[in-house]
Amino acid sequence: MIVDKLSVIINSYDEQSTKYIISQFIKNNINKVPNMSINQIAQSCHTSKSQISKYIQSLGYANMADFKDDCLDFISGIKRTNKESFCLDEDIKSQYISFTNQKLLLQPQNIDARWIY
Repeated sequence: MIVDKLSVIINSYDEQSTKYIISQFIKNNINKVPNMSINQIAQSCHTSKSQISKYIQSLGYANMADFKDDCLDFISGIKRTNKESFCLDEDIKSQYISFTNQKLLLQPQNIDARWIY
């Protein structure tokens, strides 16, 4: 996964290195990268187009298009995960409400009115 590759570089290279700077930029702007040109990425990282190209190849991508596709896959995966998490949260919430309502409906039969006041 793209973010794992970026994290390895970020955690193993010096903060002043070109690979670190590019990795940090891409990780922080992964939603924008698929719509950016190689020139825009190079300018944002204060490096050259050839450095970006070499960097992309060092990550194992044949070209910029493959790299951008992987970024898009990551972004769409996040959207699916967030949607699934929301659905799961809503399901848990509805189960909790249903369970609580059932328990509350059963409780009045077990309450001794003498102990209420």
